[in-house]
Amino acid sequence: MKDFNTPRIIFLAITVAFAISTFKIYFPNKDEIKKVSAPQKKTKENESKRPRSFNFSDKQTPVKDKIESLKNLQNTKKTPKKFIQVIELKNEFLAIQYLKEVSPDYIYEQDLMTPLMLLIEANMKTAFTEVLDRVKNVDHQNKYGATALVLSSGGGDLSISKALLEKGANPNIKFNKRNFTLLMDASFEGNQELLELLIKFGAEINTQDKDGKSALHYAAKEGHQGLIPILLSKGADKTQRDNKGMTAYDYAFKEGFLKIVEDLK
Repeated sequence: MKDFNTPRIIFLAITVAFAISTFKIYFPNKDEIKKVSAPQKKTKENESKRPRSFNFSDKQTPVKDKIESLKNLQNTKKTPKKFIQVIELKNEFLAIQYLKEVSPDYIYEQDLMTPLMLLIEANMKTAFTEVLDRVKNVDHQNKYGATALVLSSGGGDLSISKALLEKGANPNIKFNKRNFTLLMDASFEGNQELLELLIKFGAEINTQDKDGKSALHYAAKEGHQGLIPILLSKGADKTQRDNKGMTAYDYAFKEGFLKIVEDLK
């Protein structure tokens, strides 16, 4: 048998390596597919600026156990602690029964939430309406700085927010470490309905957060053109500068929102 010479050995090695790499491209293993398709984690810049609220249990209660739990809760002394279980079991009828004995202003030690706040978080509108007149401190803030109004404004239905404002809730409450107001939040999110509701009930237009930004800054920076004329018509100061010396115009220009630039000239 003839010995392979060196060029032939090199040629064979290259051919084998090429075949292996081609196979990996067209037939990747499952782990590699998972790495590519795995969803990207949210960065701090993309995370919501709204405060967290009550930490409900993530456990799924089996139907049989749920029925048994509801029976026990109905036939036992109604306490604030057990009211949390009623909320987690999502039984609004029983929640209403509990609130005849549990104060809607009771403050839970864990997150400084109140039964009123729990009703809002659970979207129990009927129970909320039943107890709203009995609430003494509508502006109580939980552990994360949120009031009932702040919690109610996070969803699409603002009927609870309107009821709280009519009750006298403060539309200018500052609810996180940056001294954010709900008007700033509405401007940041582009929520025109919430913005107009807050202005109607006395929201201060030119309040600045710890970074020196106002509602107008946030609307311009995020490109919410529809909010700009509303804020300007209500007295928003377009010459106001933040801690970096930037005006709303400067942010709109920097981000390339040319129509907003025109509105702020």
